[in-house]
Amino acid sequence: MQTIIKPFLYTHLFCAFFSLTLLAIRGRMQVKHKDWRANTILRVCPHISDTFLILSGLCLWWLTHTGFAWWLILKLGLVIEYIVFSAKFFNKNQPPKNTNAFFMALLCLSSAVLLGYYH
Repeated sequence: MQTIIKPFLYTHLFCAFFSLTLLAIRGRMQVKHKDWRANTILRVCPHISDTFLILSGLCLWWLTHTGFAWWLILKLGLVIEYIVFSAKFFNKNQPPKNTNAFFMALLCLSSAVLLGYYH
């Protein structure tokens, strides 16, 4: 593996697991009706982590010249679905009536992580 790719790969892996952890923490707090938005770290870090996750993924894609492989397109679709389900569940204007959006977001992000790990 080229030495130029390693920092982007490690950043991508760290941000993926960090985003998954933050999603689980915020989701649990939301379900328990605790105000996670009062905590600056829980309010800001997921956006920073997800941004670095996407940017490092784009850098890895560009540096490795992977092209548009089927698994990469599927992973991108899962990340988009993760964002949509998370936005639906964490909407502060509506209380979470249905936790299915949270579990779908968790499933989509976990699937994207596993898909990236095995390819």
